[in-house]
Amino acid sequence: MEPCEMKSGPNDLPTVNDSISSTSPKPMLRLTAEQRQQLELLYRQCPRPNSAVLEQAVKDNSIISSLDVHLLKAWFRTRRLKEKLSPLINKNAELKAEHENLLFLNNRLRSEALLLNLENKRLKEQLEVQLCMRQLLSSSKAALSETGKQHSDRLDDGANAVSSEPGTCDLESSFCEVKL
Repeated sequence: MEPCEMKSGPNDLPTVNDSISSTSPKPMLRLTAEQRQQLELLYRQCPRPNSAVLEQAVKDNSIISSLDVHLLKAWFRTRRLKEKLSPLINKNAELKAEHENLLFLNNRLRSEALLLNLENKRLKEQLEVQLCMRQLLSSSKAALSETGKQHSDRLDDGANAVSSEPGTCDLESSFCEVKL
């Protein structure tokens, strides 16, 4: 197969070399800014022109006179499709922006939740320490009061065990009092 060559045909239309099969893709024709501007004006006047209107427009307008009617039909079809899809494209852009905002918010909320969970854990540990300290203090107070009571009982027992004679001690008692 020979490479695709562009030839000038009737009305200076770009055509593909005849040796290439008709199923191969045709080279893309780029419209000039002036041609696009003229087609946009024509589109505003009539978004669905028939072949007769397009042929008349090609004859009347020197800027688009080099374009084939089939190319113009394709351009109008594409332009109508773009116009139809424009609201969807805009809505899609809005939804993408909203999605990005929600992802950002979700990440921020997850970070805050993690920090709150850590703070909650820390506070629970502090509370447990305080409860343990209270229990320890109350058991210490109870132990001290019990020890104090035992000590007081011993003192009472010791006082009873002391005889009237100075310097004597009751052997059964662990507390002795010596008077001089």
